[in-house]
Parts: sequence; structure tokens; C-alpha cells
Amino acid sequence: MKRIILLSLLCSLTPFSSYGNDSFYRIGVTIGGYGLISLSFERHIGDYSMRVNMGTTMGEIDLAFTVNRYFSQSDTKVFTGIGIWNVIFPFFIFDRDKKLGHIHWVTVPVGIDNKTSGGNYLGIESDMHFFITGRREDGSKVRFNSPIFHERFLPLPAFYYKYRMGE
Repeated sequence: MKRIILLSLLCSLTPFSSYGNDSFYRIGVTIGGYGLISLSFERHIGDYSMRVNMGTTMGEIDLAFTVNRYFSQSDTKVFTGIGIWNVIFPFFIFDRDKKLGHIHWVTVPVGIDNKTSGGNYLGIESDMHFFITGRREDGSKVRFNSPIFHERFLPLPAFYYKYRMGE
């Protein structure tokens, strides 16, 4: 797992390449990865992008920030990146005695981005999440001891549609 994070970090932080020095924005919808459904806002600068995903699954608020590196000059590009994913549980909305719960993950997205026509893009990615820390609504630390969440590693697939602004 440490090798995956290190490889992704090295690929994401390599110097800007000479091709693809244009700058543009993309907006889109993502299913999976950082929540059941999320909105994606992305700023591309050359072969790099900074992306923010905001979404939800069942009442929680999912917020992810990633830096990605794209590898290719063609319309189909492979990418990898690194970022942080925060899951916030607003329990106080339902019960005033409870507080805000949260979980923080390091995330390593790896995927394929395909320009279909005009400013339309379709993509698939695997978001590999590594647990950092978290607190329950009562202030206790999050422990992964249930049958579902017993590992600190959580890979999730994602599919997305994005539109390039200004095209």
C-alpha cells in the first residue's frame, strides 16, 4: 500500500511536461468513488489538474480534494493522483445532543479519461482510500472492527461525465 501512495505521489509531482500547456475548467457528475453521487469541479493546467468533489451517499457530506497527473497527448489519457477525502456526519441535525462526526482518508485515484466529442469527457477510475483518522458523533475515535469496515484500505470504483467549460 505504501508503494502505491509513493508511486502516485512521485508521478503527480513530476515537472510539467512541454505538451499540453493549456488551461481550462471542467465540471461534472461522478457516481461512486467519493460518495454515491458527487459534483466535480476541476482546473487543468497542462498535464495536471486540481479537483474538488462534493457529494453524499446517505446524509453525510463527502468532500475530496485531489491533484492529478495526466499521461498522454491523445484524447484518451491515463491519470493518477493523490489527495484527501473527508466524510462529515452532521448528526446534530437529527439530535441536538450529538456532535459532528468525521472520517479522513488519503486517496489515490487512478483512472482513464476519454474525450468523446466537443467538450464532453467520460471516465472511469479506482479511488484507493487509506484511513487516517476519525471521530464519532460522541467524540470517540473511529475504529474499524465491524464486519464491513475492518481494514484501513478501501478501494472504490467511480464513473464520471465532465464538460469542458468554454469549448
